[in-house]
Amino acid sequence: MKKNSNKTKLLSIYSKKLKIKEIEIIKYLKKNKDLRINETPGWDSFAHTLILIEIEKKFKIKITADNAKNFFEFKKTLNFLNK
Repeated sequence: MKKNSNKTKLLSIYSKKLKIKEIEIIKYLKKNKDLRINETPGWDSFAHTLILIEIEKKFKIKITADNAKNFFEFKKTLNFLNK
């Protein structure tokens, strides 16, 4: 149940910060693609900062220099949060 909850929260964050409908993100991910910084429309360094802040708030975690590498792709972020 936690994994679905994490995915739902993360989809909401990305949708709001990147201004992409959740259904469009889901369709894109189902095609076995991933959302990546600087490759996904709207996901620049500023949007990335907003995403990270929101992830910290919603998931009650601290993003550090040691774990920051896990937050440049949607699927990798979800896998990290599901640990």
